[in-house]
Amino acid sequence: MEISTQKLSDGIVLTLRSPSGSTKSPVIILCHGFCGIREILLPDFAEAFTRAGFSTITFDYRGFGDSDGERGRLVPAMQIDDIISVVNWAREQPSLDAQRIGLWGTSFGDATYLVRRSETRESNVLSASWLLQTVKR
Repeated sequence: MEISTQKLSDGIVLTLRSPSGSTKSPVIILCHGFCGIREILLPDFAEAFTRAGFSTITFDYRGFGDSDGERGRLVPAMQIDDIISVVNWAREQPSLDAQRIGLWGTSFGDATYLVRRSETRESNVLSASWLLQTVKR
């Protein structure tokens, strides 16, 4: 597994995990829940998806974790913009398959990406809020 961290021009910090030696892999963008950060809870899911052959992206919304922005500012429209920014970044990466990008969210992240999808109708959706209580490694 290859792991790298990037900071986007709008201040969003993300972590990309890719299967070793993989080219043009499908990608799952994991959106964390209310006031969460990319380094809590999401890495276990991201690593499981990566072991299954997907590249994964975890990120901090602006104002949370390592991303720039006013600390703790929670504005759903901004979180949707952040998801769009991460999707656009993923589409530009030569190692990622721009035609196979999925969004996966927990709690608030689940709701945020569902709103984002309803506005654009361009991403595959897996609603995973309930999985956190039932899936164990």
